[in-house]
Amino acid sequence: MKNKFVFTAFIVLFIIIILVSFYQPGEISKVCIKDKCFSVELAKTSAEQAKGLSNRSFLDQNAGMLFIFNKIGIYSFWMKDTLIPLDMIWINNNQIVYIERSAQPCLENSCPIFNKNIAANYVLEINANLSNKYNISEGDIVYFTR
Repeated sequence: MKNKFVFTAFIVLFIIIILVSFYQPGEISKVCIKDKCFSVELAKTSAEQAKGLSNRSFLDQNAGMLFIFNKIGIYSFWMKDTLIPLDMIWINNNQIVYIERSAQPCLENSCPIFNKNIAANYVLEINANLSNKYNISEGDIVYFTR
C-alpha cells in the first residue's frame, strides 16, 4: 500500500514538473473593454515608454499601445513627435480611472501634459474618439489577454 502511494505521488509530481516546464507565460497581447478588444504593443521599459507612438502616421482601428508601469503611481503623458490624435486611458489594476479623449499632438511651440493626478499602473493609447465610439467610460473593467 505504501509503495502504491509513493509510486502515485511520484507520477503526479512528474506530471506537474512536465507541465510547469512547458508552461510559458505570455505577455499581454490584447486589452479588452466591454466587448471591444485592441491588439496592443507593449511599452514596459523607460526607452519604450519615451518613444511610445511617436513618428507614426497611422494606427489600426483595433490596435493600441499599453504602457505598463512597475507600480501604481501618477503618470503624465505628452505627445512630442506624435503625429496622430489619441485617446489615453489610465487604468488602475483592472479599472479605468481616467480617460483623456482626443488628445492632440504637440503644436510647434506648445506641448500639453496630460495628467489628472490619478494613480494608475497602466495607460492604454488608442485612436482618438474610439472611447466615445465604443462607449468606454471611467469605471469600466479592463481585461488583459495573452
